[in-house]
Amino acid sequence: MIDLLFIGGAPGTGKSTLAALLQADLESVWIDFGSLRQLHLDREWSNTSDEEHEMAFENLVFLLRNYLRHGYRNLIVDDLQDWRLGTLCEEFADRSFRIVTLVLADEDEHRDRIEARTAGWRDADQAIAWNRAVLSRPRLPHETLVDTSADDARTVANRVREILKAATD
Repeated sequence: MIDLLFIGGAPGTGKSTLAALLQADLESVWIDFGSLRQLHLDREWSNTSDEEHEMAFENLVFLLRNYLRHGYRNLIVDDLQDWRLGTLCEEFADRSFRIVTLVLADEDEHRDRIEARTAGWRDADQAIAWNRAVLSRPRLPHETLVDTSADDARTVANRVREILKAATD
């Protein structure tokens, strides 16, 4: 058992699907940062203010620390911008955590996933550029890349459970 699991990756890589499967399998708390950002007093908030985005991130850190203080483990967080993963590494350096970053080596598959969606992220070119940036940057502490191009969601979840098991052995 680990304290925290951060699921990163570009839009369309399967982060929310993976988080939902792992939440059920691990009986864990799952915090979708995108949903947390939307919990704002102003219903018309469009997340354009850097200050408001920072406040939402501070709330996430507080929330995670509070869950940990109360003994929760295997906390799952997804829907983070890639640069936030490094910040979380620093914030939780004293805890056991893993980062699983989902990528798509097959850019045609990535484009198909983005264009087939009826809600959420719709800019396939931007998602592909984000994915390329993730693939080319140095790995973060305790980070594993998982290519979701050819695997179904259950297979990816099984691979991630193996990563978590190896982390606790």
